[in-house]
Formats: sequence, C-alpha cells, structure tokens
Amino acid sequence: MTMFSRLAPYYDDLFPLNQKALQFFKTEVEKRGTQSTLDVACGTGQYTLAFASWGLYAAGIDIDRRMIAEARKKQQQNNISNASFVAGDMRNLNRHFSPTGSVFCIGNSLAALTSAEDVQKTLHEMNEILLPGGFIVIQLVNFDRYLTEGTLLFPVIEREDPPLRLERKYAPTDNGLILFTTHLSLFDPQNNRKPKKYIDRTKLIPIDSDTMTTWLKEAGFSEIQLHGDFDRSPWTTDSPAAVYQAVKSL
Repeated sequence: MTMFSRLAPYYDDLFPLNQKALQFFKTEVEKRGTQSTLDVACGTGQYTLAFASWGLYAAGIDIDRRMIAEARKKQQQNNISNASFVAGDMRNLNRHFSPTGSVFCIGNSLAALTSAEDVQKTLHEMNEILLPGGFIVIQLVNFDRYLTEGTLLFPVIEREDPPLRLERKYAPTDNGLILFTTHLSLFDPQNNRKPKKYIDRTKLIPIDSDTMTTWLKEAGFSEIQLHGDFDRSPWTTDSPAAVYQAVKSL
C-alpha cells in the first residue's frame, strides 16, 4: 500500500482546502467565463467538488484508487451530479476525458513523474485537452530554492481528531532526483500503546522555474505567469511555492 493510500482516510484532515488557492482559481474562472475544469492529481476530490459547487462541470483524476474511492464517496454523500472521477495516469489525460476549459494541478504533483520526458508529455496532454483559450494553474514546490540551499524544511503536521502526526523531508539522490520521505504516525486514543508508524519514500524531479517556463512554451502555452504563492505575490527564489498560470496558444 502506498503512502497516499494510507493517507486517504485522513487526507482532508491533514490538508484542508486552501482558500487562497480556491479564490485564485475562481478569479480566473470568472474572468474567462470558464464552464468546465479538470483537476489533475485530485486526491480525495476536495477541490473538484468545490469547483462543481460553483456550477462548473468538474472532472478529477488520480492514480491512487483509494483516493478516488474517497472522492466518489463524498460526491455521493453530497449528491453532486456535475462531477466525475477517474482512477488513472495523468500522462494519458486524453484517453479519459473530453476537452475542458481549464486544468488545475496543485500539491507538487507534477514532480512525482520523476522524468523530464514524462513531465513534458503531461504538459502536452494538458494543452491538447484544453478548449481554445483554456488555461492551466499548476503549483510546485519552489525548486529553485531547493537547488540553491540543498534542502527544504516542511512543518510537522499534527492533528488531534483523528490523532496523527505527519513528518516530511527532502534529500538529494545520486541521479539528481529528490528522495521525499514521509513518516506517518497513527495514534490510538483508546489506549497508551505506541502509535502505528508508516514510512514511505518517493522520488521527485526538481523542476526549476526556467525549465518549467520553457516546457510550458514547448507544450503550446502562452501568457505564462509565475507567482510566489496563491496570494499572487511576486515569485522570488525565497518564495514558498511556484504557482504557474498559462493559456493555450491559439
């Protein structure tokens, strides 16, 4: 079982909706009159279902089947008809979906593809699935900062209900990739036994801002903007994130 499969029941508690990310995306949707969206690496569908609540037709895709099961359960519980979910690979978007007005991909998900070829293929897939004038929003870790400093620190996440703790760490590898290690501790509130502990290690590709901008252009995007976070702050090498928005070239 992967780390994300283990996290699925607790994912929304660990990573609640980012209201700034929602507002960022909603501003673009309203400005462009967008009527549909595709949430790539959608996890438990939090954002997908939020987009559907705006009246968009919202589709979500994630490679982890347990995440998708959680998303479908929430969809059914909330009786949301204008959303759909697929367990599948983001490198093959056009195999699963019809053209859409926008693509949303956050949480550093693109870096999990681990190879330049796979990232470039996925960006091309995103471009091809967009309707004319459609746009994308992609969030990555600020890898420029990582490549400069050699490490990135993540805050420890602790929750009381349910009682759990998540620790995350980056470390370099010999082949230029990043080893992303997560430590998940699940506590049993009914007794004093030691918590169940799970360790997962995933490799990521560090995509710096110049490389990402080049790949977006090569994939057929224009009007490329880079922000330091979802508050639209100017991007610098010290920014907490790298938020890209771009439009499909006509």
